[in-house]
Amino acid sequence: MNSIEPSLRADAARNAERIIRAARALFEEGPQASLEEVAALAGVGARTVYRHFPSREHLVKAALDQCIREDVAPKIRSAVSQLDPRVGLTEVMTAATDMVEREANVIAAARDALVPTARAASVITTALAELLRRGQASGLIRPDVSPRDLYTFLAMLTSVHWGRGVEGSGPNRAIALLLESLRPTDANTLPDIDTDDCQIPGTSHQR
Repeated sequence: MNSIEPSLRADAARNAERIIRAARALFEEGPQASLEEVAALAGVGARTVYRHFPSREHLVKAALDQCIREDVAPKIRSAVSQLDPRVGLTEVMTAATDMVEREANVIAAARDALVPTARAASVITTALAELLRRGQASGLIRPDVSPRDLYTFLAMLTSVHWGRGVEGSGPNRAIALLLESLRPTDANTLPDIDTDDCQIPGTSHQR
């Protein structure tokens, strides 16, 4: 093998990393950053950007994937390892709401570029389904809750702008309230699910 080839691959990987991090830095200022602006901040030519990311959609997806991989996935792995699945669910939802607040412009850029986000979020939705299954099996969570219920609640949480400085505001209180409602003791029966589809995006888990 030509000894130059590994060096070229390493250079290409470093360029791609710089480009993605430049994109994320620009997205902090707004979701409309162009590939040319990203190239300038990364210190590479526009052709280098297009070689790694043929379109803005490819770059936005890479930025979103990096957010999930670096900032969310480690927290999710820790949450799934919790002995009490209710603690794990709290950690998963907290990690998700923190990420959406911190990376709001990356997510907005993904939506603007019509980049599917379900696959990127599958690490979150899979953890929700697994922790729910364990909680129900151990009798800690009421049996009539579906993964879709948790995903719907999480989607509601992440769509809310939490005002700062308002007493009682913030996702932590809402997450705690949700977990209290999942306790099986003295729980009223939930309405029937309209369809048999309890699957949540990015998973193949069904109740």
